Amino acid sequence: MSSRTFLRLAITALLASPAAAVLADAPPAPDTSNWKCESCPFYAGYDADVTAGAIVPGEANAPFGRYTGIDQDKTYVDLDAHGDWRTAAGDYAHYELDDLGLDSRTGRITLGQDGHYSVALSYAGQPNRIYDATVTPYLGGGGSLTLPSGWVAAGTPAGMSALAASLHGVDIGTLRKNFGLEARWLVGGGWSVFGSAKREDKTGTEILGASFLTQAVQLPAPVNYTTDTFEVGTAWSDAKRSLRFTLSDSNFKDDTAALYFQNPYLPLVPSAMTGAIALPPNNEARVANFTASTVLPFNSSASLAAGYTKLTQDQALLPPSTLPGAVSPGSFDGDVTLQHYALTLGSRPVPGLNLHGRASYDERNDDSTPMTITQIVTDVAPGATVTTQNYDYTRWRFDGGADYRLWRWLTIGIGADRTQVDRTQQVVRDTADGETFGHLRLTPWSMLVINLKGGVATRDVRGIDLALLPPLENPLIMMFNLAPLYREFFELGATVSPTATISLGLQGSWSDDFYRHTVIGLVSGRQRRLEATFGWTPTEALSFYADGGYEARQTVQDGEFSAASAEWQALINDRYWNASAGGRYTHGRFEASVDYSHATSGGETDVGTIGLLGGFPELSTRYDSLRLGVGYHFTPALTVRLRYVYQNYASADWALDNVGPATLGNLLSLGAPAAAYNVNLVALSFNYRFGTGAAPRKAE
Repeated sequence: MSSRTFLRLAITALLASPAAAVLADAPPAPDTSNWKCESCPFYAGYDADVTAGAIVPGEANAPFGRYTGIDQDKTYVDLDAHGDWRTAAGDYAHYELDDLGLDSRTGRITLGQDGHYSVALSYAGQPNRIYDATVTPYLGGGGSLTLPSGWVAAGTPAGMSALAASLHGVDIGTLRKNFGLEARWLVGGGWSVFGSAKREDKTGTEILGASFLTQAVQLPAPVNYTTDTFEVGTAWSDAKRSLRFTLSDSNFKDDTAALYFQNPYLPLVPSAMTGAIALPPNNEARVANFTASTVLPFNSSASLAAGYTKLTQDQALLPPSTLPGAVSPGSFDGDVTLQHYALTLGSRPVPGLNLHGRASYDERNDDSTPMTITQIVTDVAPGATVTTQNYDYTRWRFDGGADYRLWRWLTIGIGADRTQVDRTQQVVRDTADGETFGHLRLTPWSMLVINLKGGVATRDVRGIDLALLPPLENPLIMMFNLAPLYREFFELGATVSPTATISLGLQGSWSDDFYRHTVIGLVSGRQRRLEATFGWTPTEALSFYADGGYEARQTVQDGEFSAASAEWQALINDRYWNASAGGRYTHGRFEASVDYSHATSGGETDVGTIGLLGGFPELSTRYDSLRLGVGYHFTPALTVRLRYVYQNYASADWALDNVGPATLGNLLSLGAPAAAYNVNLVALSFNYRFGTGAAPRKAE
């Protein structure tokens, strides 16, 4: 029975009842002849829409099109397609194909039958454009980079007389292609089984740094990775309980095991003519996961999670020298297991009281076979002998809290968490991180909500073993995430809705970090943040919004020239501003929108002897974006939309600005510039909807 027939029968039954007399003067019933059920099980038919158009960007480059692929001054195809088909018996097909004319295209096609099975094919492209203005003298590809014939080596890039004539452009960036096949079968009795096969291909070029002792070079390194993942599992659920168990296997493969490159400098020793760098090794991960949940008495629930992961790697290491006859020290037999267990509880034993808690345990066991390797410096001089270390840890974490609605207008709460980590073969053996906080929620009037939260966090360190420090490292230095810490933090949030059409929001936070026992390293940190939002909807057809924010961060770091005490200091100040505003309007067949965004950041770094700091050039970025869109529904099925986008991005980075291949005396660089673009983009598209019930697709 269709939804339309069901509705007509219901109206007929109502009019035949005694209550019909009461309804005699009521307005006439609406005409339901064109009503369509979008989600009820009685719906059968098909609906589809196609969007076709063109995207024309002006002055586009790699930073602008980083995640879309719109990185050139040309016309791109704007093409989307969506569709649904369903029968009265529950058979269905669904597809979503978006951005088909771009490298960021995605697609998913699902076939199935309600309550029985489903099969889905998917694809997702993920471009990551980084630089399109970089240059290099290196030729070749794969695992070998060579210098052009006639290359003249020198002690510095400025002295390489053939450099300028040998430079050619090289794009830096990657493209991920994700393919997937998924299937699910509902067995019955609450049980289902499922499986998937996925492949990710990542190709492109990245910047890789290398050196010949004190002389460095940036290389256009190949990226050619493949990851295959297979998963099977089963799940069961009823009204109060659920179970889920999965097994997966993931294999990573790098088609290029190593990158060999010629030395562009005059070699420090005659034999140092070629360099080699190992690229990511092939490896495998096998994972088993189990989760379960149940409803308990007294409005309570519990969930359990357990996981086991096996990480393996078995690939030959590179020889310690590129000289003929050098032999690899062997294959590194990597073998690491990870275990994870977690129990979560939640309860509302009495009205107004909420309790929650979680305990988890993680363990890492490194069973890799240790290897002893003798390093060869500049291909001729034997260096230090290094033995690989096995790194294990165990980690316990407990967190929980309680909220209680004391009065209608006041809710109070407390919370705490603690993480204990015990390590082996590390300078710091044990760390204990803890946080305690309290919060209030006040609603003195229905239109006003205020949230307050404040607390402290600490890190305690025990079991420092300086014998495990790397050679020549200062014993006063401690990594910031292992250093004793004391933190104070506070958060404030408020929302007010003076009328049904106006809303205002305000959020702020501050925190102060103190590394009171640190002599060398990060000494303190400070963060301040403020955000505000505004929304106004005067009519159903018209709406406005505006928001803005500011954040400031400051860190202080002490350094040294000797191993005795702090002798120099770095003071870093970073600031961020953002603001945006816009509106929407719809009237009849017409729709329009406007959005403007602005963001600015600045960073200052002062370094010098304590009390005599000198500043580096300021780091800064500025972003402005204006989006205008109009649309017109010529018919219920046909909509035309025009979109204009202006984006301007400028950045100042003293580490990149005016640094070319030969600017620095000991670095042959790729000349990567600071990101910047100024783009005007126009897009025109036609959307056509057809099927059982044609209706214009809403703008996204």
